[in-house]
Amino acid sequence: MLDDLHRLFFHHLILLVILSSGLLFFLLSSHNPQLQLRIIILVLLAYILWGVFYHYFERNLTFFVFFEYVLVATVAFVIIFSLLKFA
Repeated sequence: MLDDLHRLFFHHLILLVILSSGLLFFLLSSHNPQLQLRIIILVLLAYILWGVFYHYFERNLTFFVFFEYVLVATVAFVIIFSLLKFA
C-alpha cells in the first residue's frame, strides 16, 4: 500500500513539474506570443506523453484514455491560442 502511494506520488510529481515549469516559462516569455505558443505545445505534448506512460504502467491504457488526453490537450490549446491571438 505504501509503495503504491510512493509510486503515485512520483508520477504526479512529474506531472506537477511539467505543468509548473511550463507555466513559469510561459510567464517569463510574456513578451513573445509565438514563443508562448511553442511552450504551450511542448507542455501539452509532455502532458499527453505523461498520461500515456502513466496509464501504460498502471496497465489501464486504452484508446479511449489516450483520446481523452488528446482531447483535453486540444481544448486547452484552443483556449490558450484564442487568448493569445485576441489579447
